[in-house]
Amino acid sequence: MQTGFIGVGQMGRPMAERILAAGHPLSIYARRQEVAEELAAAGAEIAESIAELAVSVDLLIICTFSDAQLREVLFDEGALAHMQPGSILVTHV
Repeated sequence: MQTGFIGVGQMGRPMAERILAAGHPLSIYARRQEVAEELAAAGAEIAESIAELAVSVDLLIICTFSDAQLREVLFDEGALAHMQPGSILVTHV
């Protein structure tokens, strides 16, 4: 199962790091280049866009600070529209 993670900030990053440490394949989308590079060094694959990530994973985890941010990722940035049928969405708000 390919897992994707959006929101690898203060709360999401430790979750993503634990997924990697457990040996599970993980793809992420990060707005900050330094975060992407650090997680890539730990084994994460980096997606160039939210849509690219959403279309390529079986499980998508999104960790945001607010409902407004979640709506932005899901609808404005297209995560929900690009998810494959049967994939799983997990949100942490």
